[in-house]
Amino acid sequence: MRFSTIAIRAGQPPDPTTGAISFPIYQTSTYVQEEPAKHKGFSYSRTENPTRKALEENIAALEGAFQFANAVRLFSLGESLGTVFSLVNHPARMTHASIPKDVREKTGITDGLLRLSGGCEDVNDLIEDLQQAIEAIKMVDREKNRKEISI
Repeated sequence: MRFSTIAIRAGQPPDPTTGAISFPIYQTSTYVQEEPAKHKGFSYSRTENPTRKALEENIAALEGAFQFANAVRLFSLGESLGTVFSLVNHPARMTHASIPKDVREKTGITDGLLRLSGGCEDVNDLIEDLQQAIEAIKMVDREKNRKEISI
């Protein structure tokens, strides 16, 4: 998938309440609570709301998992785990995309999870590839932090 497709789909499962394919924009500011401080995840929109949470998950999935998947050089992005070549898989968007998000997350398949399948390449080459991908992400994070501090 190209970046523009990933940007639209990453971290955006159908709405669990309505089944809407596009996550709805919640315009309410107040949410019903069973009792004081006992709510269904959202209490007041200034602090958090479903729309903001969906956006945060989308950005987190893009910034984390896809940065790494795009940074590796020997690992290819692919759904199969049965090959002699090393693969990286993003289960939430690939092999398990048809499973509702809440069900996936109960089994540990979060939007930030990547699955690696080591192939027959030299183990030291694979280790170096993973290390350089991690360093590339760290460098992006450091640059992002510098920009945030200077603003």
